[in-house]
Amino acid sequence: MPGLANAGAVLENWLANFDYMRRNTDWGMLVYTFHPYVSGRGHRMIMMERLIDGLAARGAEFLTLDEVQQAFRARRAPGGGG
Repeated sequence: MPGLANAGAVLENWLANFDYMRRNTDWGMLVYTFHPYVSGRGHRMIMMERLIDGLAARGAEFLTLDEVQQAFRARRAPGGGG
């Protein structure tokens, strides 16, 4: 079953997605979607902790979607830098 695959490989992919975004854009949003059937398993919970720690170590900001849209609009406004 795909949901029981090696969580370490998934973590590597997700961190690489963030690294790619940081290298190729000056601003962006990365969204992860978790299916409850697989995200509630112990090995996935540990992987999510490592994901959060890895993203934080890379300088990620954790925002609500409302905060993201406000930041986006501020960047699009005249003189907003985007």
